[in-house]
Amino acid sequence: MKRFILFALILLSLSTAHAAGENRGCIVKGGVNFSNMVMGTMPHGMKVGGHVGAEWEYAFSQRLGLSGGLLLSFQGAKFELNKLNPIGHYFKTENGHAIESDINYSAIYFNISVLAKFYITRNLAFDLGPQLAVNVQNRFSSDGNKVLKEGRGLESMGADIVAGFTYNVTRRVVVQAHYSLSLTKSWNDYQVDATGTNVTYFNSDDRIQNILLSVGIRF
Repeated sequence: MKRFILFALILLSLSTAHAAGENRGCIVKGGVNFSNMVMGTMPHGMKVGGHVGAEWEYAFSQRLGLSGGLLLSFQGAKFELNKLNPIGHYFKTENGHAIESDINYSAIYFNISVLAKFYITRNLAFDLGPQLAVNVQNRFSSDGNKVLKEGRGLESMGADIVAGFTYNVTRRVVVQAHYSLSLTKSWNDYQVDATGTNVTYFNSDDRIQNILLSVGIRF
């Protein structure tokens, strides 16, 4: 987290060091997410969501720029029931019934990004930088019923790395393709009684990844 803040401050300081640049304005955008979890022990399937937000762009020169953005992002993953053993018993429905269908994990994030922009051409830029991911809501469900997860909690804040491209279709219409990967694990460490008599310690390393396809209007 300290490295994330330091890198963001360095990028932001560039705007005061280059006064002869070009303010390219604000982009209001929205689009679709394709997210899941990787690097952990649980079997994760892709979940389709969406995002909406805005970013401000500044060009220091023909080759280098900076953008700062804020996104409301709907992410998550899918857990296939037949692949959850031997950890499937950590899930239970709110009313105590057995779970009989796949589990959907839905999360809402506020994502705050600071991206360096490397202009390949006037209209095409490669974007790279850190993102602060603030988790504001989580929900597990199966066939529309709420599912409770025992033994482990969710991190409320994390840091991501973002990479991708921005293309100016016209002076006002912008399309983007970005990929983000969490640098911090999505779950807290936890311990459970796996058999009823013995305590099992589980160090999960699940990270959320997301592919974002966006269309924006520049003002």
